[in-house]
Amino acid sequence: DAKKAIDLLQYCLSQIGIDPETGKIDIDRITSGITASQRNNISIIKEIINELENTLGKTIPIEDVIKEAEAKGISIEKVDEVIEKLSYDNLKNYFRNVSSIVNSVVTS
Repeated sequence: DAKKAIDLLQYCLSQIGIDPETGKIDIDRITSGITASQRNNISIIKEIINELENTLGKTIPIEDVIKEAEAKGISIEKVDEVIEKLSYDNLKNYFRNVSSIVNSVVTS
């Protein structure tokens, strides 16, 4: 019975807690839904965007971001994933702020 319980626990952890990039159990994926390697890629891409923004201004060609990311070992697919996530998060925050403003105007 103990062996079955251990096997079941390992199976459950493998279904929800394995980082697909590393193949290792990642508690971050369980607690936040984002693996440590995903968070690392997000951090690197944000850093690249900030550096390019300082040199090029607010409009940055995606090709420049991809080129810098590839130089740091991040694939184009991962760059696309990160940009999509950052865009989605920014859009969510924008609508959250608009909703907050509308609510404050309506209740005033």
